[in-house]
Amino acid sequence: MAQSSSETGTPSPAGPISRILLSNGPITLVVPQDEACLSAAKRLAWALYTYLGLDSRILADAEALAEQQRPDAELPVRGSVVVLSQGRALNRYGREVLRRQPSEFKFGTHSSETGGEFVLAGRRTFDEEGIGLMFVHGSEHLFVHGTDTKGLEKAMRVFPMRTGTPCPEWMVIGGDAETKSFGGLLGAGRSGPLFLALFLLLAFHGVKRYLERQRYHGLPDYKELRAYEKRLPQHKMNLPWPEGKNGRFLRFLTPYGHIGFNNQLQDIIMSAQLSYMSNRAYVFQPYMWNIHNPEPVELDGKHYRSNSIPLNAFLSGPVAGGRFGPGTGIAKSGERAPWEAPRSVSYDWYDEVCPPERRKYLDIAELRTHLGLVESDRGPANSTKEMLMAISTHLREMDDTCVTFTGEQVFSFSAFNTRVLSTWDLFQESPVLNKFSWSPLVRGIVARNMHLLGDVSWWDRPRTAPTTDISGLLAIHLRRGDFIQHCDNLNHWAA
Repeated sequence: MAQSSSETGTPSPAGPISRILLSNGPITLVVPQDEACLSAAKRLAWALYTYLGLDSRILADAEALAEQQRPDAELPVRGSVVVLSQGRALNRYGREVLRRQPSEFKFGTHSSETGGEFVLAGRRTFDEEGIGLMFVHGSEHLFVHGTDTKGLEKAMRVFPMRTGTPCPEWMVIGGDAETKSFGGLLGAGRSGPLFLALFLLLAFHGVKRYLERQRYHGLPDYKELRAYEKRLPQHKMNLPWPEGKNGRFLRFLTPYGHIGFNNQLQDIIMSAQLSYMSNRAYVFQPYMWNIHNPEPVELDGKHYRSNSIPLNAFLSGPVAGGRFGPGTGIAKSGERAPWEAPRSVSYDWYDEVCPPERRKYLDIAELRTHLGLVESDRGPANSTKEMLMAISTHLREMDDTCVTFTGEQVFSFSAFNTRVLSTWDLFQESPVLNKFSWSPLVRGIVARNMHLLGDVSWWDRPRTAPTTDISGLLAIHLRRGDFIQHCDNLNHWAA
């Protein structure tokens, strides 16, 4: 049996992590007797074939060791080898590879031989929870390891699924990587001289400490989306009626707060429909959790979500500023008109196009009383359609171009129980619903995760989110018992 460089102990060129994809044969995924490693290997095999067209096979570490002892003539054609391990489930095949040719990384040297910790160059021990490691070894091996299952998943996320992705030869991924991006990277670099590895490690620790001092690092600022909303083509003074400086607008001054996006979404759609039926541009606002505190939302003492998120991060279509289409205008009589309905505009544009002297403020409670409408969460109330028809008729007849609602919400929660069924004929013909669309950001997330939803062989373009129903898919919203008293409200609302 011929000896390889890994057997003789002589160094061999490693190269960047992505080198592992330049395989001469099927990539072999070697796993110990561990469900987490086997699951990771299956997902990796699927991704390699789906996105890169690479064949692979999964071997238990015992099988890989036995295969290594067979004569070359009996061995199958084998290309690169990915060695997976996590926690105390160390890979016996990987241990043998490292015994024959030592690496700057050593496993199980701190508390026990089978511990999940690892040591870099005999100087730095990584034994915290949720730490991932990926490094190339020799010309054909890539080690993917985690101090526990969370660490293994973090290492899997940085696997180079494209050959053009720039990668170092090793990376240590910290527990904060999910929220701090590169601020959670504990180290990276090339194999070789110890001083280089330690220099890079210390450099990344310096970057990490700097980024940790930035209060909200890791939370998206949505600059691009905010700039996109600012540049919407309807944000121009010289556009013809019913847009431009003489356009008709409807703003809902009472913002949402401390309710989830699902609750806000139903109100957004209903408010946009009311604006459309009034022949007025709906003035949309960002999704906000706390209207009184601009600081990011905290959970367990950590910032985990931006407090204000642009609506176009979630939605597209007429609700978020898209076109309604020709002949969608609404005349004073309530009938369809030949012009196009005015497009939705942002809060900032309303402030610019509607100076204070042009604004007409309507208190919702007073308007309901004037129109003879009854709205109640727990008592008798008009149907939601009656609310839409009466208020939109009043708004169409008003000459004021810049109308702002104040006071309580136009539609209470009970407006979305069985009362909302009365609006079906309105929404059935409305471009607000017919042209509703999730944002490109949301559709891209769906596209990247379609493989988790089962068989996608029917999907012709796997990088584009589907626009049709997914047969057999059931979505379940699990409540976490956050406020049990809300169940009483749901019962009263017949929700």
